[in-house]
Amino acid sequence: MAPQARTNLESFLDSVLDAHLVMNQYSGEETIKADFRKGFRLDHQGTNNDETVHPWTHRIYVQPVGGSKSKSHRQSKANNNKSILADCHASESATAEEIRDALMKSFRKGAQVFYAPPKPE
Repeated sequence: MAPQARTNLESFLDSVLDAHLVMNQYSGEETIKADFRKGFRLDHQGTNNDETVHPWTHRIYVQPVGGSKSKSHRQSKANNNKSILADCHASESATAEEIRDALMKSFRKGAQVFYAPPKPE
């Protein structure tokens, strides 16, 4: 992974307001923030009802989005779930910083799922 990509993602995540990372306001699929200039979209992909992952029920993904391409190209790329850059499952009690940290760890590990707050070992 290029250092510039890591820096760009950190910058994007830092630009997301803490208030937008309060999980109890989300229940369905929705975009939390999209920044076509930086090339990222942060999505809440809904909640997971699987009891084995409770209380980490909120699924949050970072996906790339196109910059200067046409709108239809950006939309088709944005709707491609195979291009997930970071994956986090968060509880309702997760802080904004815990969510950002989990997403960065996931990005560094090739979109492996990380939890916010971290699962006890």
